[in-house]
Amino acid sequence: MFFIKTAAKATAFLSILGLVSARGDTHLCEGNGPFKLTKMYGPSEDSLAFCDTKWDKGIVVTGIQMWATLGHVKAFQLTFSDGTKGDIHGDNADTEGNNGEWYGQGQVSWNEGDLISDVHLAGNYWGNGDRFGGMTMQVAGQKFECKSDIGSFAGEPQNLASGLLIGAYGSAGADINSFGLVFLAGSAGEAQIVDMKFPDTLEDMNEQQKGIEMVTLKRGTFKNTGPEGSGNQTYRFNSQQSQQKSRTITTTYQHMFGISIAQKIGVKVSVPELVEITAETTTTASYQYTTITSTADMKQDADQTRFEQRGTLAPGFGAECTAKSITGHYSTDYTNVIKITIAGGQEFTIEQPAHFDSVGFTQAVVECKVLPIAELPNNGVGATNVASRRAIDFKA
Repeated sequence: MFFIKTAAKATAFLSILGLVSARGDTHLCEGNGPFKLTKMYGPSEDSLAFCDTKWDKGIVVTGIQMWATLGHVKAFQLTFSDGTKGDIHGDNADTEGNNGEWYGQGQVSWNEGDLISDVHLAGNYWGNGDRFGGMTMQVAGQKFECKSDIGSFAGEPQNLASGLLIGAYGSAGADINSFGLVFLAGSAGEAQIVDMKFPDTLEDMNEQQKGIEMVTLKRGTFKNTGPEGSGNQTYRFNSQQSQQKSRTITTTYQHMFGISIAQKIGVKVSVPELVEITAETTTTASYQYTTITSTADMKQDADQTRFEQRGTLAPGFGAECTAKSITGHYSTDYTNVIKITIAGGQEFTIEQPAHFDSVGFTQAVVECKVLPIAELPNNGVGATNVASRRAIDFKA
């Protein structure tokens, strides 16, 4: 088993040389993960170890560039399916003489779903295997080759498992001391969302009232201009409005392990949503967790908000009515925890960024204030006159 350690002295050494030598999450190349390692060529130096992979995010390798001198492979760099390039391991600026020319240099790229059909790896010749010597590879009808002086030897054939390249491991300082490849152990099949990690707690969201606001749906004014003693008149303030409720997920990556796998929600997961709270005559709202069990629960619907309030007005009085609703719009980036099942039945989880958007609202709360007509907005000009009428409807 290949064990990787990091050391401060290695970092200081590389800093002095001015070399770029990144360290991935080195544990991703250890243990019983969903990967198969090829044989590693060259001696392992734990203090200079690297593990260049993004399999924990479902991202695969889609390209490689490599540089070699007469004596050994000097540097390499991977390209990933998310469009990023890995760090340059080794030193790709030092040709070690040779009139500034590389003894060997190769570069190849492919699509994220393409499988590697052949790989040969070798140790170096002049150092008797004390460094990585070269690689040949077949992918998508292309041949890649980058070798130090190892003659016509192509290297030893490697077990490619699924054929899906997901990384490289080994150790590197000024040279590539050792090198091997990392392949997905089996083809990816089913993907299920098993958890959704949100950056905010419910307590924080409710304390900060994130995205929660009171909106006015309708206003209405009524007046009774009948003479004194003419009797009370009835008004009715009512309406029906359509409001949008939605709950949507947008994923950052459309593919996992090079292919499009339909994500489904595999267990009950909780998402924040605005919930109406009614106590006696008051209505408030707060975010609470609601459980979803399938992607069908991610939806957008139009819902109806209805309200009605009746009252009576004495002559010379009016009513100023307002219908309001509490809306909540929570929009945030978050992390999907996705369980992947690969050929052979092995299961593991990856994490991928996503975006969640939820819009909710409460039913309307209506308030009508009875005032003298002179105290109505604009002294009651434009208000619905209910004088000499049994009942007047105001429908918005």
